[in-house]
Amino acid sequence: MATLLDNAKGQISLSKGLLERLGIAPGQKFTIEKAPNHSLILTPIGSKSEKIGK
Repeated sequence: MATLLDNAKGQISLSKGLLERLGIAPGQKFTIEKAPNHSLILTPIGSKSEKIGK
């Protein structure tokens, strides 16, 4: 389990190791949804080659 902290802007950073375990490449877009038990579900959008700003 990873512990995350948000910053003053309300942004949450995920460690490189966690991103790798989740299969999310740096800069890749993903959706976040709240599950009924209040956990978060991260789902990558598209392929790892489709990155933010490209």
